[in-house]
Amino acid sequence: MVHPASELGAAAAPLLDVTVHRKAFDQRPVLQNLRLSLRPGEVVSLVGASGCGKSTLLRIIAGLDTDYQGQVLLAGQVQTDITRDVGFIFQEPRLFPWLTVAENVAFDLGRGGRHHPQVPLLLDEVGLAGLGERLPKQLSGGQAQRVAIARGLFTRPRLLLLDEPFSAVDAFTRIKLQEMLAGLALRHGVAVLLVTHDVDEALVLSDRIVVLEAGGAQPPLEIAVPLHRPRLREGAALATLRSQVLQALRHAHAI
Repeated sequence: MVHPASELGAAAAPLLDVTVHRKAFDQRPVLQNLRLSLRPGEVVSLVGASGCGKSTLLRIIAGLDTDYQGQVLLAGQVQTDITRDVGFIFQEPRLFPWLTVAENVAFDLGRGGRHHPQVPLLLDEVGLAGLGERLPKQLSGGQAQRVAIARGLFTRPRLLLLDEPFSAVDAFTRIKLQEMLAGLALRHGVAVLLVTHDVDEALVLSDRIVVLEAGGAQPPLEIAVPLHRPRLREGAALATLRSQVLQALRHAHAI
C-alpha cells in the first residue's frame, strides 16, 4: 500500500531524521516540505524522475550541500558538516588512480592506512581478497565499485549513502553487486539510503521505497516492502509490489 511519507517509520527512534523546507537552484525549487527518517539497519531506496532531487538529498544528508533550508539529525545530533558516521558511494567508483586498492580503501587514514587490519577483511567481504596491491587501472568496472563500497565501509559508518552505484556496470555484474550490498548491510548493521532508477533493484534491496516528485510540490510517497532480506527476485510478492511502485511513479509523473 502507498502511504504519505509522514505516516511511516515512526515506530522506532530514527537514526536519521532529515527535514528540507526548501532547496532551490536558480530560484527553481528542487526539494520542499520534505521529511525523511531511517531507523538503524534499515534500507531505503529513493526513486523518481531525473531532476526530482534524489542526489541532491543525498548530498544534503552527507554534508556536501549546506545551501538549503532545513535540518539533518543523525542519532539526534544536528549535522552541519561531513562526518565519518556517514559513508558516501558515488555513481562512479572515484578511486585515486595513483593509489593501490588497499590505499584507496583506507584513504581515511592516509597511505599508511593500507596496513590497517580492517583492509584485508573488507576486501575479502567484497570479493577482492588478495588484490590490495593492484592499481585501479587493473580492475574491471565491477571490481572498482567493490573497492568503493569497501572504502565507504572502512570508517564503520552508521549510515551508508549510495547514488546509483551500479548503473555503470553490466546486468549480471549489477545483480552480483546488489546481492553483495544486501549481505554487507545485514552483516554490518548499517542503515542504507540508496538512489536508483531501477525499480527491481529497489524492491530486492529495500525495506521501504520513497517516491519523489519533481519540484517537491507533493509530499513523497512511501511503499513498504515487508519481506525478509535477502529476498528472491522471482517471488510473486515482489511482482505485486512492483505494480505498486510503478503506480506511485506514474502518480509522481516520473513515468
